[in-house]
Amino acid sequence: MQLSEYLSQNNETARAFGSKIGVKGPATIYRYMQGIRFPSARILKKIEEATNGEVTANDFLSASCVGTPAQEAAR
Repeated sequence: MQLSEYLSQNNETARAFGSKIGVKGPATIYRYMQGIRFPSARILKKIEEATNGEVTANDFLSASCVGTPAQEAAR
């Protein structure tokens, strides 16, 4: 499951989720969701724990393979 989908289904804000996993400010969470930034191994583990395994490192890998619309247009 994508992080954005998880947050939506659980009515959780990027700010609240970021605080839960130790990320300052919602901008970093938005960058993770948009594929602009890739979480470190430490943060990936925290995301998986905070979502009870619903969002895993594989979810970020599959999202990064597709790319954002801007990244796709640049190819």
